[in-house]
Amino acid sequence: MALAEAEYPGWLVRLLTHPVSGLENYGELLEKLSSAKGAIKVYCEVAPLA
Repeated sequence: MALAEAEYPGWLVRLLTHPVSGLENYGELLEKLSSAKGAIKVYCEVAPLA
């Protein structure tokens, strides 16, 4: 993914459409996985990048 992002900047942000912060928010994650409109990829941010 890092290589593709380097070659095609911005594509990953458009692909990962529905973030959920933290594993403790698993209920929100499951809700988005099952019913989010327009969801391409729902994902869980386990820890901040910086």
